[in-house]
Amino acid sequence: MATKVRPNLGVLFCCRAAGIGANCNAMNGWILKEWAATCAALGAGRQILLLRKGGIADGAFELEHSQFWLMPTYEHQHASLVKPESRDLIAIAEAQKQDGENAKFIVLRQWARVARVWQIAPEQEDRVRRAPHMWSEEYLQIRWNFRPQQPLLCVALRVYTLAQPHKLEWRENFGGCRSWISVPETSPREEATPALTDAEFQTQLYALEQVFG
Repeated sequence: MATKVRPNLGVLFCCRAAGIGANCNAMNGWILKEWAATCAALGAGRQILLLRKGGIADGAFELEHSQFWLMPTYEHQHASLVKPESRDLIAIAEAQKQDGENAKFIVLRQWARVARVWQIAPEQEDRVRRAPHMWSEEYLQIRWNFRPQQPLLCVALRVYTLAQPHKLEWRENFGGCRSWISVPETSPREEATPALTDAEFQTQLYALEQVFG
C-alpha cells in the first residue's frame, strides 16, 4: 500500500543543474499551471513525465522549484495533441472540473516533487518520441517549434493527490499564459496519497532513464 505523506511547501529549494533555477526564495506556495489532462495522467500514475518550455509570458522557462502544486488548465488540450489511447484523459479531466473553476476560483488537487530533469536539444527529439507519455507527434512538433533555440525540459515528477481538493479564490495573477504563480497562504495539511507506490515509481523512472540517460 502507498505510504501517505503531508505536503510541505513552506520552504522550497532549487539548484542550477538541468534548468532548475538558482534564484528561489522561501515561499509558502508555488503553483505550476499544466493541462488538466496531464494532471489527470500524473494523478492516476499513467505517466510521471512532464514536458516544459514555458508559456508566452514566461520568457526563458526555468524549473525554479523542486516541489509545487499543480493547477489544471482546460484551454488548448485538443484530442489531436494526445495519442489515441490516452484521449480518455481529456474527458476524465473535464469531468473533474467544478462549476466556476478557473473563473471564480482554482482547485489544487495535486502537488509534485521533482525527481529528475533532462534538457533535450532539438537534435535529440527522437528520445522524447520513445519516452512513455500521452502526447501525440503533433503536440511534440508544437513544443519543438516554440522557441526552437531553447531545450525542452523533460521532468520526472513524484505526484501526490490530496484527500480533499484545496480551493483558492480567483485572483488576477492566476490568469495569462505564464507557468508559475505564487500564493501567500500556508499550504493545507491534509494527507496526500502518492499516485504510485515506491516500486511503481522507480519502474517508470527507470524507463525514462533508459531513454534520456
